Amino acid sequence: MDKKKEYEEEISDILRKVMETSYQRKRNSDKIISLLKTIRQEGEPEELSESLINEYTELKKRVLNNLGIQENE
Repeated sequence: MDKKKEYEEEISDILRKVMETSYQRKRNSDKIISLLKTIRQEGEPEELSESLINEYTELKKRVLNNLGIQENE
């Protein structure tokens, strides 16, 4: 019976991690869509605000991190 309980706990931990990752990806997707819409409204690259560029950079790092990719700086 203890083995069954261990397996159930392990499976629930895995499912929790999957759901957390899925939620993060959904949040990142929503932010990417919002960011792209803002960029399209801004127009030319020289008109893009510094905060928008910083937001893009931070979002890119988070997305790559969620995918398990380490970006070389």
